[in-house]
Amino acid sequence: MTIDLRTISALDPANVPPALRDLHDRLQGNILKGHGRSFTRHLFLKFTNPDQARNWIIGIVLPRITSANEQMEQVHRFKVQEIPGGLFGNFFLTYSGYRFLGYKDAEIPVPPSVTRKEPSARNAFRDGMKHAHTQAILGDPSSSQWDKGFRETIHAMVLLADDDAAFLGRESAAVLKTAELAGIEVVQVESGRALRNAAGQGIEHFGYVDGRSQPLFYLEDILEENRSGDGTCDPKSGIGKGGKFDPRATLDLVLVPEPDPKDGYGSFFVFRKLEQNVRGFKQLEKDLAQRLKLEGEDAELAGAMAVGRFEDGTPVALRREAGMTAPVLNNFNYDDDPDGLKCPFHAHIRKVNPRGQAATDPGLEPEKERDRRITRRGIPYGARDVEPKDNPTLEQMPTGGVGLLFMCFQADIARQFEFMQAKWADNENFPTPCVGLDPIIGQGAAEIPQSWPAEWGEPAKQRFSFNGFVSLKGGEYFFAPSLAFLNRLAV
Repeated sequence: MTIDLRTISALDPANVPPALRDLHDRLQGNILKGHGRSFTRHLFLKFTNPDQARNWIIGIVLPRITSANEQMEQVHRFKVQEIPGGLFGNFFLTYSGYRFLGYKDAEIPVPPSVTRKEPSARNAFRDGMKHAHTQAILGDPSSSQWDKGFRETIHAMVLLADDDAAFLGRESAAVLKTAELAGIEVVQVESGRALRNAAGQGIEHFGYVDGRSQPLFYLEDILEENRSGDGTCDPKSGIGKGGKFDPRATLDLVLVPEPDPKDGYGSFFVFRKLEQNVRGFKQLEKDLAQRLKLEGEDAELAGAMAVGRFEDGTPVALRREAGMTAPVLNNFNYDDDPDGLKCPFHAHIRKVNPRGQAATDPGLEPEKERDRRITRRGIPYGARDVEPKDNPTLEQMPTGGVGLLFMCFQADIARQFEFMQAKWADNENFPTPCVGLDPIIGQGAAEIPQSWPAEWGEPAKQRFSFNGFVSLKGGEYFFAPSLAFLNRLAV
């Protein structure tokens, strides 16, 4: 099965050519479109016997994996008949997992840049997240400081998701029991739970709408994304009025051919457990508002300039106050704010999605910028006494124990996730000199306080340091193999 992934930018589920239907049947779900469930379990595993592991994957895991084709059928069934999709499953292998199962390097997926032998290519998947070189690139804390399970060797991860928390718990327990019977060590279990604001939008623990500006692969999603903004878009391309933001992505952004062409395609996958100090973040929001002399409802502008959006998702580049109708406009760029007077250059969404403004480095030209995108599939974790939608006081906000299970798919971890983290979020001179770290996910010793507009849209600036409220607790690099590959695991 050979497909030119570079030519497909808008899959139409109602008119899928045979080759693409075959791809969908072999491809795991969640890669091209998020699974959408409210509860998740993430089971991190260490194999002890390769034959037992293979048979367990075939007999227990494979029947629970949801293909891309099944996922789209579930989506359309829900739209027409309001029938929930039920249990969703993914399976991932690490490089060491492939090796333990007996695969040689020639039989293990390789990033495209390595295959093409590009000068700066690096096989981040092979190195893994605990490798000293990886940690140096990302500015991560030493793995000795991670949660205990993530310090162990990890061979695989099973992701299970459902909208019924009790059912998901029972199903996860059943899978874990069979794993232990097969001699598989369960080194870590993480649970995710979607948070929502009063309008029903997905948010993270700091209280901000999350999951916007995703690369989109299906025509119906592209059309919906742009219609939700100004109500106008091209019915074929899905490009919104004015063409300020193109959400489309070709399949080569996330898909990688399996070493055996008969198996189809998979995708590299990053998992990172990010703990959030909510109280510390919100206190510094208040301190920044005081520094900028923002009072009352205007104080919300301080946090909006750190994130790049108000809590309801309204882009600070477009308005100095919240209130856009949900879902808010996403068809915008920074052409009308070239000097960062509305949305600061360091704002999280401007750092990690420059929308054509990455112009200070030869490796960051706007035409290459889109190739750095990732498809995010994160979900919050951790319980709290008072959720963001219930307007907690500062004292009711957690200082730890909650956060984000960050996940993303891409074709090349080094060229996409690692580049975005190291060259954009952690770079105090991106997208222009002396702007400071990303206030949300920026890592490393901050040497330059960020530069904040003293007044929205005006040239006067105020220096203020804002970062250090997100901490890495562990993670790993994986590959989501094709269903055809997994079917051949039986010994």
